[in-house]
Amino acid sequence: MTLRVRLALAAVVAAAIAVIGVSVVGVAFTRHRLRDQVDASLLSQAQGIAASQLLGGAPVGRGPGGRGGHPGGKGGNPTADNPAPGANAGGGDADDRLGVGTGAFQVIDATGAAVRNGAADVRDVTVEPVDIAVARRARPALLRDQIVDGVHLRIATVPAANHQAVIASRRMDDVDGTVQNLALGFGVIGIGAIGIAGLLGALVARSALAPVARLGQAAERVAASQDPSLPVPETGGRELARLGHSMNVMLRSLEDAREHERRLIDDAAHELRTPLTSLRTNVEVLASGRALDDVDRSELMADVTSQVEEFASLVGDLDALARNQHAAGEPEDVELADVVNAATRRAQRRSGRVRIETFVTPGPSGTVRAQPAMLERAVLNVLDNAVKWSPTDGVVTVAVDGTTVTVTDHGPGIAPTDLDHVFDRFWRAESARAMPGSGLGLAIVRQVVETHGGTVAIRSRTAAAAAVSTDSGGATAEGRATGTSVSLSLPAAP
Repeated sequence: MTLRVRLALAAVVAAAIAVIGVSVVGVAFTRHRLRDQVDASLLSQAQGIAASQLLGGAPVGRGPGGRGGHPGGKGGNPTADNPAPGANAGGGDADDRLGVGTGAFQVIDATGAAVRNGAADVRDVTVEPVDIAVARRARPALLRDQIVDGVHLRIATVPAANHQAVIASRRMDDVDGTVQNLALGFGVIGIGAIGIAGLLGALVARSALAPVARLGQAAERVAASQDPSLPVPETGGRELARLGHSMNVMLRSLEDAREHERRLIDDAAHELRTPLTSLRTNVEVLASGRALDDVDRSELMADVTSQVEEFASLVGDLDALARNQHAAGEPEDVELADVVNAATRRAQRRSGRVRIETFVTPGPSGTVRAQPAMLERAVLNVLDNAVKWSPTDGVVTVAVDGTTVTVTDHGPGIAPTDLDHVFDRFWRAESARAMPGSGLGLAIVRQVVETHGGTVAIRSRTAAAAAVSTDSGGATAEGRATGTSVSLSLPAAP
């Protein structure tokens, strides 16, 4: 079932619930009001009879629980030719004086026997125990319904003098008919309203989902063409426009990721080609069977070993750059000083005669939220780079201040024109081409630091800059110094 159909059905269901609710409440309220009017009329009629002084006379019914007969009918009820005792014998109409010309009534005594019947269209009403209880003053006046010969009657019983009760009744045909007609009218109107709601719901769903359909079509075009540069429409109202904008941002990020991946593959292929070519040449010379003296063979073997190590280092750097944090586990709270100390110990073991000195500044907490393995690799890459460019018996200093670590060497420094490229993948300065390395170390550093929400900065002073500073009169220790400082700043753990 499509979303459009579901929305249309939701509109139909909502309309149906509303129409049914209004219909039920309307019919119930109308029925209640009409019955209240009938009840008020019946009670007024019965109370008027009960207040009359003309209720005397002998019983004329068929005993307790029996039925009062029609005037002049069975059971010896009083008629004009056979008046009951206590009836008006002076030529007047007692029923008219009782004001009961609009309904039927009968009077019963405390035993349930009919004392008097009156008014037009009198029906046989079954006297029930509750009516007798009213006559005996055991309970107050009451209202009830009764079906007599298929006719719905509304009955009011009120107490009267001499332990009697007046039972007044009224046909409810007109009230029931009005309620039924009202319910039928509500039903017809409801069916029409539900149909109109379904039609309007379908139109609204079609109009509202048109921008969504356009977004879907745009996404399908991107999926079919594998081209994330295709734009997604940012139309259809505030929410849908925001959704389109979010999709465009996602597509741009995907395009950037694909571009970076393509560049990584191209650069990796280029960088791998050189050591592979050299390695293959040396292996071919060794496998050719040519006569080589021991010195040449040793040099070739040393060259092959060096190239294999360089190749392995390059592959490792590529793997770390491509996978980054995905292979390093979940972030955790760690002390930056502990990570730096671990990286320093590893770097010192392979630094030769270069010494690494670490200084931790007392002060604010140096706890960071990081992946320790990746962060340690980034610090280790900076240390290895500093050791590589340090002079023999040189010193590399590592300063930890809160969540910032700064590594400083005293090497030849980096030319100002090269500072903007040192973090690029596979980039190597002219002076570094003859030295081992892949050109990925600082690229990995920047990626790791930025992944952790931090920043990396580099400052460098070359011999030429130091000479200019000295010639200008700034012959201070700092002015004469050369070297490079790399600072990694990370956000503190919350």
